[in-house]
Amino acid sequence: MLQATFPGAGNERAVRRYHGFATKANMTAANGEFMATLNMAVRDALVQLARTCSASAGARLSRDDPGIGPSHNRRVCSNYKPVTRADRLLAFFGVVRERDDESVDAWPTGLAPFIRLAEEGSGNRRIVHDGVFGLLPHFATELAYGRRTYNARTETVHQLASFRDAWKRGQRCIVPAELIYEPHYPDDTSKPVRWAIYQPGAVPMGIAGIYTKWRHPDGRELFSFAMLTVNADDHPYYRQFHKPGEEKRMPIILDPKDQDAWLACSVHEAPMFFRQFTGPLIGEPAPLPPRAPAASSVRTSRPPKPPEQPPLF
Repeated sequence: MLQATFPGAGNERAVRRYHGFATKANMTAANGEFMATLNMAVRDALVQLARTCSASAGARLSRDDPGIGPSHNRRVCSNYKPVTRADRLLAFFGVVRERDDESVDAWPTGLAPFIRLAEEGSGNRRIVHDGVFGLLPHFATELAYGRRTYNARTETVHQLASFRDAWKRGQRCIVPAELIYEPHYPDDTSKPVRWAIYQPGAVPMGIAGIYTKWRHPDGRELFSFAMLTVNADDHPYYRQFHKPGEEKRMPIILDPKDQDAWLACSVHEAPMFFRQFTGPLIGEPAPLPPRAPAASSVRTSRPPKPPEQPPLF
């Protein structure tokens, strides 16, 4: 079985920055400003940690990894546009976020909001956190592990080592998305084109997920999450996506009236939400921008060599 290899030096530097930010916040915060200062410092460090890992080289993944399963190497909703505006999170999901962020596409190991059930006695029904897109089980040693755990199949979420602990503990969440991206194949021989999929009327989607809190080997903690997916071979809209001849999958898009029940129900009851979305969806091409050429492929102009001078003596 092939082992995944991840460059880790940059990640370790980012983790040390995380510790530094948190320590600085603890020293400078005072009175009622403590939590706000600490939260912003921790978030800044987590952003740096996620970006460092996202920029690292890709992993070599095995198709028979016991923690993932062969089907999890098929990309289903590997990137999406999260809901990051405070007013939209409050209006559509009933959660309070104290800041607005630019809504940029989220990729595995990137940081994005997710919503979970609030603790009893907190006075809130739901709470929003920033987490890494790609669930990190307790045995993960690198943030980059999330590159293969951003989707969890409903058929095996209770079995696979990467997901089963979060599932059995009832750690379910909602992933707020403005839109999701999927590969569209115009015909059997063409290359895929990325499409953006969204609901009519600019209504965001609440995608069913699971989450956990991961402890880095040096003791730091952060949240991570994954989207749950179901079979979509017979879905009237979603069956057009993904490679011809392969199984079609789609994330679970929750009906707004089901969101509270999804968060609060028992583990035994949760599979009642494992179903295809039946509401209207709209899609359109949204190709990725072209990549900049690698530095090694760019010809550089150099000044001509000066003419050789005869020796003076």
